[in-house]
Amino acid sequence: MVKRILALTLTFILSAVFLTSCSGNIDGTYTTRETLIDSSVTFNDGKITMSTLGININGTYKIKGGEITITSNLLGVETSQTMTFKKDGKSIFIDGTEYIKD
Repeated sequence: MVKRILALTLTFILSAVFLTSCSGNIDGTYTTRETLIDSSVTFNDGKITMSTLGININGTYKIKGGEITITSNLLGVETSQTMTFKKDGKSIFIDGTEYIKD
């Protein structure tokens, strides 16, 4: 039970902290320094890696309209998180947090 709660909490936090772009090719690595902890997210051909504090979480993503859905598996629990996003040049804004392409 504790593992499940930890997995869901960590996935929610990482999803909220590491999301990205809207139209066009978004492959690449994006970082933010707007959160308490520097974080990065890497997109590559429908796959995503979210990184913070030396922890990497792998998953997949799909973009539809103004939303991105990220699906990942953490501690044996598969979760999906859908959030709004927009892209402006090299910057991506997820719920008001800016991520800049490296």
